[in-house]
Amino acid sequence: MVAITPRHWLVQLAKREQRKLMWAAVWGVLSGGQTVILVVGLAWLIDQLVITGRSPSSLVPVFIGLAAVVLLRSLFQALQESCSAQASLRIRQYARQALLDKIAALGPVWLTRQQSGALATQSVEHIEALDGYFARFHPQLRIVVALPLLILCVVGWLDYFVAIFLLLSAPLIPLFMALVGMGAERLNRDQFMAVSRLCSFY
Repeated sequence: MVAITPRHWLVQLAKREQRKLMWAAVWGVLSGGQTVILVVGLAWLIDQLVITGRSPSSLVPVFIGLAAVVLLRSLFQALQESCSAQASLRIRQYARQALLDKIAALGPVWLTRQQSGALATQSVEHIEALDGYFARFHPQLRIVVALPLLILCVVGWLDYFVAIFLLLSAPLIPLFMALVGMGAERLNRDQFMAVSRLCSFY
């Protein structure tokens, strides 16, 4: 029997709710797009009020449009959280049921040689800990790829010089991410150890 690694097990679980997780990422990108529109709109609005000297009454449609953008952003965020939460809930339900089925298949003789507290922890706390991965981290894997490209396109359309600067500074982003990730390495290792104990039942 081929051993299943924790990462492979997480991928298998994600495939069960691939559609929901994909929609969570789509709503997240749309929410980020509304943020870009809001920032650009506010910058233009301030320019018109302060630099050009236009009266606020002449910019009422812009204010209404920005308010609509804020509402859309909230709606997209709610849809993202709803899709990711539903996917995470179904995945955790499946993982818990699969774990209990595996324990039942191993039989009472095997069960008597195990610590009931450890099994309870694996079936409750460790599976519940998967919520953060599937509800937040997994959708962000796609969002962090699409959203920067969207921002780069908007910036390039507004000012190509700034877009070139962003492209030149982009390699620094993984460096800073690596520096931040070093502090969380120990926590990730502990989480993977917990997942390893879970997937050892498969």
